[in-house]
Amino acid sequence: MPDTDSIHRFLFEHSSIRGNLVHLDASLRAVLETHPYPPAVRVQLGQALAAVALLSATIKFNGSLILQVQGRGPLRTLVAQATSARTLRGIARWEGEVPMGASLAESCGEGRLVLTIERGGGEPYHEDDVRLFESEPLAFRCGCSRRRIEDMLRTLGEPEVRSMVTEQGAITVTCEFCNRTYRLDAVDAGQLFAQGPRQTPSAVHH
Repeated sequence: MPDTDSIHRFLFEHSSIRGNLVHLDASLRAVLETHPYPPAVRVQLGQALAAVALLSATIKFNGSLILQVQGRGPLRTLVAQATSARTLRGIARWEGEVPMGASLAESCGEGRLVLTIERGGGEPYHEDDVRLFESEPLAFRCGCSRRRIEDMLRTLGEPEVRSMVTEQGAITVTCEFCNRTYRLDAVDAGQLFAQGPRQTPSAVHH
């Protein structure tokens, strides 16, 4: 097993058996460190990330593959995403105590599981003794950015944004996936709707 985040494809020569090995290390830690997940939630989220990594390796697609579980048990929401660029991210929400050692069904209770694939397609494999292919690296990556936050705020309209700044002193938006916080003060808010070139934004705070 490799000692870095990676996926290894393999097949048994002279048979129709093929599979993938996935190893998550730094990418898993990056996801788990974004929130104070209890041990039982960390286990379920880690297994979900490994599952989407394995699933993404079995098909050829451009886009993302998302596993989402929503239930009425203590583990309310579980989301894991793998992209065709071999990046991972995930998040979980819980209420109360999630029992250690419980299955996913026991942790989530009654609910639903949805697997979404943006684009998919088959990929042929040439079978001939066990062949281990070169590994592909995996990494945690969040899709948030200051520009996306600003675009979202623009959709609210200038009066609403200025009202929020007046009431709160500044607007803060925290990404649920990476826990990164973006802060916009009155000057930043004014620049959102001003004409002319964009100025250098305020620093990102953690």
